[in-house]
Order: sequence, then C-alpha cells, then structure tokens
Amino acid sequence: ILIDRKTGKVAHEIGGFGLGEGKMAGPSGIYLTEENLYLTEIGNNRIQVFRLEPKPTFLLKFGQKGKKDGQFFNPSDILYRNNKIWVADSYNQRIQVFDESGNFLFKFGSDFLEKPRKLMIYQNRFYILDENKGLIEYNLQTKKHHIIRSLNQDIQKPIGASFDRNGILYIGDFFNNKI
Repeated sequence: ILIDRKTGKVAHEIGGFGLGEGKMAGPSGIYLTEENLYLTEIGNNRIQVFRLEPKPTFLLKFGQKGKKDGQFFNPSDILYRNNKIWVADSYNQRIQVFDESGNFLFKFGSDFLEKPRKLMIYQNRFYILDENKGLIEYNLQTKKHHIIRSLNQDIQKPIGASFDRNGILYIGDFFNNKI
C-alpha cells in the first residue's frame, strides 16, 4: 500500500494474494529507488520489481523455491546498489546478487551466515543482520567479513534494523520485544 505522506490517504495499492504478476504471498523486504520498488516474497520465494510512476506497474519477477543459484528459500530482504539486486536468502544461508533483469550473477555468505535477515548500506559499507549471528560487516572489495555485534542478552533475535542519518543503528529484537 502506497500512502501519500501529505494527505495520509492511500495513493495506490499493489498486489493481492496469488502467484501471478503483481500478486503476492508474504511480502517481506522492500527497497525503493527513485523509479522502482523491489520486493521479496517469503510465501512465493521470489522477487518482484515494480515501476512507481506515474502509477505502480509490474516490471519483473524471478525466482522460485529451491537451493540452486537463482532460487530462494525465504528471501527476507532486498536492496538495489550499483545496478545490482542484492537478496538475503535466509534459509539458504546466503546473499544472492542479480543483474537488473533478474539474471543470477554471484552469491556469498554460505561460509559465515546462518540466517541473514536484513541488508543495509551505510557510508558505502555493506551490513548484514543475521538472525542467529548478529550484525556483520562485509567488505565487497576484499570479500572479508567481521562480526560487529554478536548475539547476547541485549540482542537475542534481531529481525529488523535501520541506520539514522547520524549513523546510529536501530535494531528490532523479536525475543526481547525492544529496539
């Protein structure tokens, strides 16, 4: 549902339950650019892309349930960066990367991720919030990672996060019921 921030009224709706183009089952991750909306669907194990202007229009869908390259098992989040679509493929324990047409390019993370939930970029740094491991920074150039904050009593099951403009990271913790 797209809400007009000035009036607070529904401007457009996208979707409805189903498998077809523009239909959805369990939309989870959303990423917006100036032109497009990128969406992960947990229920359909796929990605959909919509053009936003002048009204939302279906552009592309790709993926299905599975473990092979280009397939998903619970895709939880998405972002668009450098003409690539980055997807947190949670239950396959990896990040998959695609071109703008949905063609598989590469994957990473199966050696250090358990349940990637959220993808973020802040000041040209790539962050992964892993539900079982914590907050991880991944260097796209060196292909190395390090855990910034592991799980403990303060953070037990992180499922959502966002940086503010000052660089403070807000993490939603499902088990502790707090941010």
